[in-house]
Amino acid sequence: NRGRVFPDQFWKSALLGDLRKQKFADVLQNPLRKQLQNRSEFLTGRCGICVYKSLCRGSHRERALARFGDVWASDPACVLNDAEICGEGIDGVHGEQSSVPTDAVVAAGGGMC
Repeated sequence: NRGRVFPDQFWKSALLGDLRKQKFADVLQNPLRKQLQNRSEFLTGRCGICVYKSLCRGSHRERALARFGDVWASDPACVLNDAEICGEGIDGVHGEQSSVPTDAVVAAGGGMC
């Protein structure tokens, strides 16, 4: 109602623009907005390797920013364990066993596939 545009209703610390001072088309050109649009390319850590990132898209980036100081870091509120992140067990698409062995998750430091 004040013309300020944010990535979402919860992330008030990231101002994308002000419609009182800019055209909406200019606000849409904000670099952070463009990165958020293509966020899968920028995600790192557990979110970057997660087999489900196309579904949740890294969830709320402001949680990663608040916890790690990096907007593209892992979402600290993710409920998946390391094996699920790596696709171990039931494959969400076909219902088949994943080809990623459990010991590969452990050998990779418990978070890398």
